[in-house]
Amino acid sequence: MTRKNRPALSLAPRLHAPADWIAAKGLCTRPGADPDRWFPEEPIGKNQRLDYEQEAKARCFGCKAKVECLEVALIEETPLVIEKGLKPYGIRGGLAPWARANVIIKDAIDFASENEEAAA
Repeated sequence: MTRKNRPALSLAPRLHAPADWIAAKGLCTRPGADPDRWFPEEPIGKNQRLDYEQEAKARCFGCKAKVECLEVALIEETPLVIEKGLKPYGIRGGLAPWARANVIIKDAIDFASENEEAAA
């Protein structure tokens, strides 16, 4: 009896630290990539914000390191947002800075409410 060959699993992302994976596979880290593209001026109006969000998604679309990039961004920015009240900056993981701040704040609120429920 023969077994069908299973497709090989790619463990490459798991073998590297997220920052190394981003540096190796990120669209923003390719030779010739302009870092300023990922750190444009923040918009003022609502329509400009929507354009910025669409641009963020477009710039990171197809990036092999997008998930890791967002994960690292949230880890790095959480203490800045929660403890120091600072705003994130630039496009990371396909999200605008205020979108990442909203994720961070929502996670903090969810965490606090879960702890209150567990204590009750």
